[in-house]
Parts: sequence; C-alpha cells; structure tokens
Amino acid sequence: MYRNYYLPPDNMGSKSFSIAISQKLKLDNSNIGDIGIYIDNLNKVIHSAIVSPEPPQVTHSVAEYGVYSSLPAPHRTIVFFRLKHRDIAAGAAKIAQQWSRGYREDYGYDFDTQTTQQVGYSAGPFPIYRGAKAFMGSSKFGPEAARRLAKYRGRKNSAPKYAICSEMVILAYQLMAPIAYQEKGFIMLDAKHSLPSTLARYLKNSPFWEVVARGNISQAVA
Repeated sequence: MYRNYYLPPDNMGSKSFSIAISQKLKLDNSNIGDIGIYIDNLNKVIHSAIVSPEPPQVTHSVAEYGVYSSLPAPHRTIVFFRLKHRDIAAGAAKIAQQWSRGYREDYGYDFDTQTTQQVGYSAGPFPIYRGAKAFMGSSKFGPEAARRLAKYRGRKNSAPKYAICSEMVILAYQLMAPIAYQEKGFIMLDAKHSLPSTLARYLKNSPFWEVVARGNISQAVA
C-alpha cells in the first residue's frame, strides 16, 4: 500500500530518526491522534497517517482509495509523534475519521461495507498529480493557506475534496486547534504544499511534539 510512487520520497538524513526510544510500539487508546511517519530501510519518509479513534487503526490517504482507515502496513517502520494536549489530538483523529470512506484490510481485501469516497487523493489524471503540486509553493503557513483553511471550515465535516497523506494529517490538526497556536497542536505548515518529509521535519523540530514510539505492527501485536 505504501509504494514509493505515491510521493517522491524526501530523504530525512541518516541521523533523523536515530533517537533511542524506550517505549515499545503499542497502539491503544493512549495513542489516539498520534501522527505516524512511515520510513523505509534507507530512512526515507514515504507516508504519514494519524491514529484513529479506533486504534490500532490509522487513517490515511493513498492514491487508490483516497482517505480510508486500516491497520498499519505489516513490517513497515513507523515513528510516532505525540502532542501533549490529548483532547486536541483526539479531536483531530475524529475529524480525519469523518473523512474516511471506511475500514479496509489491505492486501487483497475490500472495504468492510460498501462506501463511497469522501475525500479523494488527487483530482489530476495521475495519482502523483497532487503530490507533485506539493512542490510548487512554500510549505510555510501564510495567507493562501489561511484562506484555504477558512474555506474548509465552511464545508460539511470541514472536508477538502482531495488531500494527500500529509495534507490530510496537517488539516485535521489545523481544523481542531486554535489557529496559529502551535503549543496546542496547530501545525504551521501550508498543508497543500507539504510532503510527508516536510511534516516529519516540522514535528521533529517542534518543542510541542515528542517521539513516543518507533516500530512496526508485527511488533505491536506480537
């Protein structure tokens, strides 16, 4: 589900996630709203997701299905970041879940119920269209990002029509947190112009987010 062609991977650097993590990966109610950053064996960021209100499920966006919920991909290394304001984290997770078309077991299974896409991945003719557009513009939160956010707030479920994985996660927190209050979870990035690696760097460098676990789902359920 997380092949590299979804988004051009951006190398975080070999030392980016060399932090010693004492907490074993365990997805339960304490993790709701945690942001998962998926990395490959070369330490490249390739995907992002948010732990749903029904852990161990995560909500994410991929080219084939748009926003949906599933278990984390087996044997995929994930680094989880946590905001200390757990009420805001839970609210962001709920917003993302409202955009989900439902739960799907990966690798050959269909959705658990007949669903229609709520929030798509890209409006372009190719899956990477919106991901490629993320390069075209500044990732800093500015007037254009603020206008888009105000537009989404006026819609049902505050939903964008399309969102790549990092865009979905950022918007969920921006719609839940007080605007520009980074300490309360507002992510000061332009969601439309932020790749998963952009989000990962922001979280890693922010004093308001902490790395709480690193591992994969096979470790979590062992």
